[in-house]
Amino acid sequence: MDSLKYYRQLRTEGMEFNSKLFGQLTRTDLDNIGRLLGILRKGILRFDEEGTGGTDINHFSNFAIFDYCNAKGLNVIQRYWQQYQGQLSREEDRLIQAYLNTRSSLFSVIEIDLQKSTIKLQDLFDDNYQVEITDISMSQFPLLNDCLIFTRVLTLESFNITSGVSFVFRKDKEEILRKKYKSMIKQTVAYTPQAKNFIVFLKLSHKFGVPLKYA
Repeated sequence: MDSLKYYRQLRTEGMEFNSKLFGQLTRTDLDNIGRLLGILRKGILRFDEEGTGGTDINHFSNFAIFDYCNAKGLNVIQRYWQQYQGQLSREEDRLIQAYLNTRSSLFSVIEIDLQKSTIKLQDLFDDNYQVEITDISMSQFPLLNDCLIFTRVLTLESFNITSGVSFVFRKDKEEILRKKYKSMIKQTVAYTPQAKNFIVFLKLSHKFGVPLKYA
């Protein structure tokens, strides 16, 4: 199958599956997520408009699915897998295995192939990890070569995509991002390092981020 056709197929399947996972969350879950992200005010979730640099519904949904853990230390992916294991479709099983093994970090853009819509990334927290992702929208972003990206990588059959949400920064902000990260991560409360990283870089994106809208 053509790589971009496969990419679009995965995006469609992922959006449908994400909706199903999000529907598993309780009101208590949603309120707890809002508290962690700092957008629950007087019992109401207060979202910013997409593309304004604030916390929008896409950030909330992404964190809710991949990072938020309940009192038992399980995220909604693990809960869904435990409940429906053996009943999943082939597509759902493929996605859920990828979702259970995601990797999120701050990456530096090394190379962009506009024809293939691929971006080669270097993990700034792990010198030994490079990855090439396919992302039609992000690869078209102006001056992406001069950017750092905090994103979550999903691998499906050696094909890498993001989870749909990324925080973009200019490369000349790397030093201050590292400095702020070291102090903020110590003060951030969450069950997992991955969840802490998302919260910290979401906050950093409010001040230092470059707005990125997805098609």
